Amino acid sequence: MAAQQGAGPEPVNLVSAEGNEFEVPETVALLSPTITRMIGDGRRVFLPTIRSKILAKVIEFAENLLDSRATADAAVAGDVEVDYEMDLSWPHSSCA
Repeated sequence: MAAQQGAGPEPVNLVSAEGNEFEVPETVALLSPTITRMIGDGRRVFLPTIRSKILAKVIEFAENLLDSRATADAAVAGDVEVDYEMDLSWPHSSCA
């Protein structure tokens, strides 16, 4: 099935060593240069050496990375207020 114009990128299916499929947004999959090279027309990438538990953690990390980049970009653009207040008193309360 071809992507409809304006519908956005199609998700990518990552298949673990156990055969479990993880559907992820293309932006998440493209964070990996290896997966970027492996994506074919079918949008299905087999990862026979990666177990499901590890793949799930890698996907979680990639999603968090994208979220933090979006927050940082918004902060730079002035769209988000970032609180930089730090407690510099000594001894610091966490050291006591």
